[in-house]
Amino acid sequence: MDFDQVRPQRRRSERVAKSLPIVVRGTDLLGQPFEERTATLNFNLHGCRYASRYHLPRNAWVTLEVPRGSEFENARARVAWIQRPHSVREFFQVSVELEAPQNIWGFEPSPQDWAPVESASAAAEAEESRSGSELPAVSERHA
Repeated sequence: MDFDQVRPQRRRSERVAKSLPIVVRGTDLLGQPFEERTATLNFNLHGCRYASRYHLPRNAWVTLEVPRGSEFENARARVAWIQRPHSVREFFQVSVELEAPQNIWGFEPSPQDWAPVESASAAAEAEESRSGSELPAVSERHA
């Protein structure tokens, strides 16, 4: 029997094992602000895992900056998990969860299970831009 068939699926979206350059900004465990250029080890719609020189507190907020051509995509993320290095030559491994699920990675074609979240976030953005520019409808019926 295959163990993966017995164990329930824990991922909310398919993970992509690809290295993408990112810039991470935040505050380390000692309360010192930092900025670090690193790369993802893997990512999905809900976050990523990356190697870091910094020891970060769990549940701390960081900002991720992902280059997309000549522009950058920014997103806030919460430190969900951190693994200490096994030797002085290794880095911490940090997993972060995005504040809102989204394809900040610009990864195309995106995995099939990313589509419902991507279309929902695009619909929400469109609704937000419409609601900000239109006046609410006034009912013509009076009580």
